[in-house]
Amino acid sequence: MIELEQEIVTGLNNNGEEVKNKEILAKFAKMITKISEDEKVRLMLALHSCLDISEKDFNIISDKIDNEKKRAIYNMEWLGK
Repeated sequence: MIELEQEIVTGLNNNGEEVKNKEILAKFAKMITKISEDEKVRLMLALHSCLDISEKDFNIISDKIDNEKKRAIYNMEWLGK
């Protein structure tokens, strides 16, 4: 999970190569059933804060958490505006 979080925040893999958003989302999708609810929220906060992902992609990846947490993550974009 730490490796994925690092890729989300930096946009680079362990070799210093650029990682595309689709690659990051695919890794997250593979990992989502193996991590806790808190870890899902943590990664989704990073995804939502650091990547320019579509609302459709956000809805797909956030489908695995409850609606209250989903709304809280989605509303993060309003902070600082």
